[in-house]
Amino acid sequence: MDPQAYFDELDRLFVTLFEQTKQGQACDDLRAQVQGFVRAGEVLGLLSRADSEARMAAAHQQVFQQSIQQRQAHKAQLKQMRESGYRDLETPAIHRRHNNSDN
Repeated sequence: MDPQAYFDELDRLFVTLFEQTKQGQACDDLRAQVQGFVRAGEVLGLLSRADSEARMAAAHQQVFQQSIQQRQAHKAQLKQMRESGYRDLETPAIHRRHNNSDN
């Protein structure tokens, strides 16, 4: 296989996986396919772990317009808000903004 064709397909798979995730679709089969495709690239010597992580991060940025770390932090914040019963929102927004600027 032409290495560029492999990389193009890998990038397409990552984007498709993240688009389905963004739409809330179950994507376990596609996730397994992507993992297998990445592993095959590693075994064939076409791809290192760092390369696959960089390609995944680029696809994530393209689909979600934020890094994986930023999205994880945002999701954790939303989870915390749900668990707290949204008590933080009882504070007027101007005060919440002021309190966040202290960090």
